[in-house]
Amino acid sequence: EISNFCQEKRIPLYREPKISPLSLYSDNEFRQRYRMSKNAFEKMCSLFGKYLTFIDNRGNPTSPEMQLLIAFRFYATGDFQTVDGDLIGLSQPTISRIVSKVSEVIAAKSKEYIKFPSISECSKEAFYKIAGFPGVIGVIDCTHIEVKVSKEHQERLRNRKNKITLNVQVIVGADRRFTNLVVRWPGSVHDSRIFRRSSICSELKANRYNGHLLGD
Repeated sequence: EISNFCQEKRIPLYREPKISPLSLYSDNEFRQRYRMSKNAFEKMCSLFGKYLTFIDNRGNPTSPEMQLLIAFRFYATGDFQTVDGDLIGLSQPTISRIVSKVSEVIAAKSKEYIKFPSISECSKEAFYKIAGFPGVIGVIDCTHIEVKVSKEHQERLRNRKNKITLNVQVIVGADRRFTNLVVRWPGSVHDSRIFRRSSICSELKANRYNGHLLGD
C-alpha cells in the first residue's frame, strides 16, 4: 500500500507573536528597534535562516525569523527583559540560548561577508573624492561595546570610563561598509596595542597594500 511508502511530513508549529514585527512596524520604526531596514533583515533571514533550528526544553520550535528578531533586538538594547516584553514571552534562559545560537552562526559565516578588499579592489580615488586625502584605503577606529560577564572577568574588561566592555577595532571603506573587524580584546586594552597586534598592521608593514589607513 502507498501508506507503507509515504509518510506525511510533519510541519513544525512555531511559537510566534500574533503580529510579526515586520507587519506591525513601519520601516522607520523597524530600523529604530532593530538597527536595520526590513529589506536588510529579510536578507539576513535568507542568508542565515537555514542554519537556525531551535527547540526549547518543552519541545517547542522557534522559527529562524523569530530567532533573528530576538537576537537583533537584544543586540540593539542589551536587555533580556525588553526582548521578552517586545516579542513572545519566552523565558530569559531561552532568549539567552537563542541569542548565543544566532551569534555563533553569524560569527561562523562572517568571514564570507566581512573581509578586507583585495589590492585591485582598494579604491584610493573614492576616498580622495570625499575629503582630498591621498592614498587612503580605509578608515580605522576602535569602539567600546558594553558586555555582561561574570564577576571574575569584569576587572579585565573594565575600561577607563569604568564600564565593562570589549574594545572592537573597525575598518570601513569609502562606502562605509565594514572591511575588517577585530573583536577579541577587553576594554582595558588600548587602541594602539590592538592595532599593533592585528593582521592588517602586519600586512601594511609588509607593503601588501600600496596605501594607508586613516585614523584619529
